[in-house]
Amino acid sequence: MSRLLYLFLIIILIQSCKPGIRVDSKNSDSYYYQPVSFLIIYSPRGNWFELDYRVLSTLPWNFKVLSEDIGKNNNAVFYKYHKQTNFDIESFTVNNNVIKDKNFVYTISEQNSFIPILGADIKTFIYLKPNSVNQLVWAKDKHRFYFHDKPVKVDFGTFNFINENYFYDKDSIYTTYNTTIISIDVFQGKLIPINNQYSKNNSKIFFFGYDKYRKLPINNFDAISVIADNILKIGDKIIFNGEIFPINDVDAKTFTVLHKNSNYYKDKKHIYYNDTILSNDIKRFTLLFDDNKEYPAYSKDSRHVYWGGKIVDSINVDNFHYDNKLHKWTDGNSIVDADIATKKSTNR
Repeated sequence: MSRLLYLFLIIILIQSCKPGIRVDSKNSDSYYYQPVSFLIIYSPRGNWFELDYRVLSTLPWNFKVLSEDIGKNNNAVFYKYHKQTNFDIESFTVNNNVIKDKNFVYTISEQNSFIPILGADIKTFIYLKPNSVNQLVWAKDKHRFYFHDKPVKVDFGTFNFINENYFYDKDSIYTTYNTTIISIDVFQGKLIPINNQYSKNNSKIFFFGYDKYRKLPINNFDAISVIADNILKIGDKIIFNGEIFPINDVDAKTFTVLHKNSNYYKDKKHIYYNDTILSNDIKRFTLLFDDNKEYPAYSKDSRHVYWGGKIVDSINVDNFHYDNKLHKWTDGNSIVDADIATKKSTNR
């Protein structure tokens, strides 16, 4: 390679904001060959301008990338740039997030070292994916379940997931508390899912919200229909967040969601925000959107502009709109800032 071509390649690398040539582009965007010294370096996601990089104490020709943040050579294993040697190097692998050698399955400590998950079965240990935020929260092997890489005392044969925050076996219903699970109710039998937040058995409806657990006795299971994740219609009743809807004259037959990404609902009589009446002006009530078309930013009827469940003060309702040039809400006279211009709505 000519010196001119080599310099040209270095310039391209610098302009691309990458610290070098990726060792294994399929498995990691954090391990690189340094363009000048050709040493192995670790740079988190290649962001060497903001996050810097570290040089690894390894020769480049025997370094193997195992995952985004794990690699090894003939003598050591590296987590990011932290070198560790107390492993069977030859059998050390990372597959579907499972870190193991012929002796142990490992987890990563707060000190950036690999420590054994004691008792884990090497051949059958796998991570489960009932948690959308952290897919390494739950695991199992042929003997037991693990929560944050620690075995949990549940009945292995009947343990099951209701949603990301609630679980059950033949004896108990559980939820999470920090990095452990706790029993919140004695349970006998089997839960049948209705949707992500509701389940049933032969005598009760169970609500499993993100921070709420409730149960209701039910007589007519044939009359259950799903309106939203947190809302059921059972006969002439609306069940909202696990409780009977607090508005006595709610019309269950016409109750519906106004927009899937909002907390606005309506029936033939009222507009609701959550479980509170917001407006009776059914015909003129409108949801209003800005650049973000997925969520309504405001709503209005013939009398008021609303921000969530609150009335926005001193607004010209007829002229209230989103200015596409300013990217601001205005009523024609002034820019509207709902954070400082709202008051609680009342049931009307």
